[in-house]
Amino acid sequence: MSESGMPQWVKVLALVAAIVIVLLIAVMLLGGGGGGHTPMRHGAPGLSYEGV
Repeated sequence: MSESGMPQWVKVLALVAAIVIVLLIAVMLLGGGGGGHTPMRHGAPGLSYEGV
């Protein structure tokens, strides 16, 4: 086994980080990561923006 190059833990950490990033991007692109960006998202309960 060669000792040159990156340690094994660095390779594993980079792979895990890449997988997490790809999954986060996929969730955001598929619409699941926004939590429903609507005008009512940050409004008080019962407050309506309709007709404004």
